[in-house]
Amino acid sequence: MDLLLVKYQKQSVTSKISQEINIDFHIVHSLAKDLVEQGLLYDYHEIANKGREHHGDFIATTSQKGLFFLNVEGGFKNKYKQYILNKSWTVVKIIAAVANAVIIICISIWAIIESKKSSEIEDRIIDLENIHLKNPTDQKTVKDLKTDSIIDNIKPD
Repeated sequence: MDLLLVKYQKQSVTSKISQEINIDFHIVHSLAKDLVEQGLLYDYHEIANKGREHHGDFIATTSQKGLFFLNVEGGFKNKYKQYILNKSWTVVKIIAAVANAVIIICISIWAIIESKKSSEIEDRIIDLENIHLKNPTDQKTVKDLKTDSIIDNIKPD
């Protein structure tokens, strides 16, 4: 499409442009019509032609909007690159959102497992305390136990 805009700056007849760039007239004609509809070509005038090969041939020139689009905005190549960049960026954002969701789910599962472990430990402690309270055997304090062990170490056999 950029090529057509450049060609319409120099030559204005569609059939001659199609011969010059070796592309079928009907393809060049269709693309040029699209450029006219977008306002990138103007002074559109059909040419009377006896041959069927170039039916619908016309004259047009590149408009100021077309020149600006081609020279300043970079033409259709730049527009396509921008489109691909936007699509790629959209895909990257989607992947990042999915990865973020997966990480949040993994952290949640880990937190549930850890809380389950801590509740199991608390239950064990409570069970051990209950067992200890139910069996009131000769309970000595920690101080008494330490004293007894020191005395046992000191006594000669």
